[in-house]
Amino acid sequence: MNLFHLLSAAFSSLNHHKLRSGLTVLGMVFGVGAVVAMLAIGEGARVQALAAIQDMGLDNVLVESRRPTTVAASNSGKKSFIQRYGLNSADVTKLTTLIPAVRDAVVARTIRQPVYSQGKRIEAVVTATVPAWSDTANLLPNRGRFLNTNDLDLHQPVAVLGAAIARELVRLADPIGAQVQLGRKWFTVVGVLRSGASDRTIFIPETTARARFGIVQISRESGGVQATACEYDQVVLRCRPGSDVAGAGLLARRILDAGPNGFDPDQPRADAAVTVPLELLLSKQRTQRVFTVVMASIASISLIVGGIGIMNIMLATVLERTREIGIRRAVGARRRDILAQFLVEALALCLLGGAVGVAAGWIGAESVAVLAGWPVEVTIWSVLLSAGICLLVGVVFGLYPAARAARLTPVEALRAG
Repeated sequence: MNLFHLLSAAFSSLNHHKLRSGLTVLGMVFGVGAVVAMLAIGEGARVQALAAIQDMGLDNVLVESRRPTTVAASNSGKKSFIQRYGLNSADVTKLTTLIPAVRDAVVARTIRQPVYSQGKRIEAVVTATVPAWSDTANLLPNRGRFLNTNDLDLHQPVAVLGAAIARELVRLADPIGAQVQLGRKWFTVVGVLRSGASDRTIFIPETTARARFGIVQISRESGGVQATACEYDQVVLRCRPGSDVAGAGLLARRILDAGPNGFDPDQPRADAAVTVPLELLLSKQRTQRVFTVVMASIASISLIVGGIGIMNIMLATVLERTREIGIRRAVGARRRDILAQFLVEALALCLLGGAVGVAAGWIGAESVAVLAGWPVEVTIWSVLLSAGICLLVGVVFGLYPAARAARLTPVEALRAG
């Protein structure tokens, strides 16, 4: 018998026992559906996390200022003092000159200034930075332009708006040239960014912010007035292509931690932290591989249970069709023909359950995305993996019943039937 006749006979046999076949297939449906759904959820989380890490720049080293909590907690009374912390110009100079892999540094600082438009206050983040920040943060202008070197050199009062801020602050068809108020200072809009992570951010030149607002920022904390001074909240060290980024990150930590007596690993600098996106990427990939293997293994247990169900039902089928086996052997069917017939029936059950399971897993993953807001990504390799496991389960758990049927002699089969 060729494959077509074997499949036709297999589905005809399954059709004669619809309820039994349907219940047997359910185990495979749940197993395959669980594998596809779990892998889709895991892949969606992986893609989202890796995209966020890659947005930082795999050739970059991020250095951030951290406000020491011990100093902040000492402000128990209503005193006014300046708490100085974080990265400064001297740190940037040391980092760029002492690390051979670094080609330049891009700085940024958050300015705590209220934002107004037409007398209405708008919630927004004001970031003072340099023109290269657009490349570092992958900021693309939708209208106008980003900051340029002329703005920086001449301390120009210009601003670039995030998409959401542009809609709220400037209710005009073309916001370019409009005026926005930051604190008591007025800035001219020269660009609007495309929608993205910086939708609620306003960018101004770092030199303009330093000249107009200074670096000391006043806030009320714990019933008192707190003044803080931090030159740069973040410094992005851009490394040369092909250089050792991880080594540059390690060297940056040593430079920042170096005190008057040199580097002391037991007393790291508390007001600065170094992050290497490349290290985060590699760590995330390792974690994700372990997560994927664990999730797939757990989901595969359902497939094994389904395979046991298929073996059970195929053994029962062999007993029911013993007389049929005897007649076929008597008229010339070979053992391999009997083996192929029952093995194909087991594979047909698995393939049917696998097809329905893939659809169920896909629908389940999309439902999770809609209801829970989690990212999902159904990949072709997860579908192929599920199909491969289905075929393997069909062969492993269908081979014994098929071999048992093939071992029956015509006389034994007819006598038992």
